[in-house]
Amino acid sequence: WFFMLSGFILFTAEHRRPKAESSVDYILRRSVNIYPLYAVALVISLLMAKHQGQSPGYLVLVLQAWLVQAWPPQYTEHTLNMQCWFLSCLVLYWGLFRILYRLVSGMKLSAALGTLLALFLLPWLIVFAPLVEGLDIHWYQSHIFGHTEHSIDLLVVFLKFNPLVYLHVFVAGMLLGRLRSLLSGMQGVEFAIEGFAFIGYLGLLLLFFVPQARLPAGKL
Repeated sequence: WFFMLSGFILFTAEHRRPKAESSVDYILRRSVNIYPLYAVALVISLLMAKHQGQSPGYLVLVLQAWLVQAWPPQYTEHTLNMQCWFLSCLVLYWGLFRILYRLVSGMKLSAALGTLLALFLLPWLIVFAPLVEGLDIHWYQSHIFGHTEHSIDLLVVFLKFNPLVYLHVFVAGMLLGRLRSLLSGMQGVEFAIEGFAFIGYLGLLLLFFVPQARLPAGKL
């Protein structure tokens, strides 16, 4: 949901106030707001880890310094401040944003709706692929956090943290922004959006508090 919201907000901001800048400039402009605090937190975590004799390897620190810790699955679950893995995703999405914006902003209503539907169906491959092969749809539960001995461990970490896996979610957020711009001004649309938003919030509450309502492979 965070990546979808990011895509929506960035698209809407660019649509209202377009800026002529390169992808590198765009990444730098977005990073300057988060990297200093991230770097301070990383240094503090490193000092604490050294004090406890649990300092990660040099390669892990290099990956984290360059915000690419979510790319190699063998290291992702061994990083400091692992909750910051999502920053690796944001850097990629910022780098692709200019290209994606040109594509999405030029879409008509039918193309935007069709692409959005296709992106919503894409994650179901994780469910249907094992079913087609006659495998357990809960195959990922054999992974234990921090273990990378087997290929299934690497696959689970890849599906949970790799930036490529969430790219469609970011693009879906941009498409929602495009739909809003296309539908704005239409009679009854704002009322309908507010109504569907309320239903969406109820659905989220249901997923959070009723485990039986969660979709298969939802933990991936």
